[in-house]
Amino acid sequence: MKQKYYELILYKLLSNSDFEAYKASVDMLNAFLEEIPGFVKSNVFYQAEMKLWIELTVWDSKEAAKRSDEALMLHVASKQRFTCIEIEKMPLTSPWPLDSLSPCII
Repeated sequence: MKQKYYELILYKLLSNSDFEAYKASVDMLNAFLEEIPGFVKSNVFYQAEMKLWIELTVWDSKEAAKRSDEALMLHVASKQRFTCIEIEKMPLTSPWPLDSLSPCII
């Protein structure tokens, strides 16, 4: 079985952002992601208490994940989404294989 690569992004919206409009842009972006070669799936979650958005995207290779960045920067809905996000507080991540993680017991 071919190894998958995961991207995890956590962020908050700017205080003046329209929550419902942003949710709609997430749906548009997910439809666009399905057109990108190497895309496997994406899940977007919202944690209301912390007002935190969590995106987990799965790619079939690290290269596919990297290539997607270029496509996303050109996509209109993606550009609009970035105007709503607290970019300066958004950690940048690189795609990583699941087996690169070590189990942690707390």
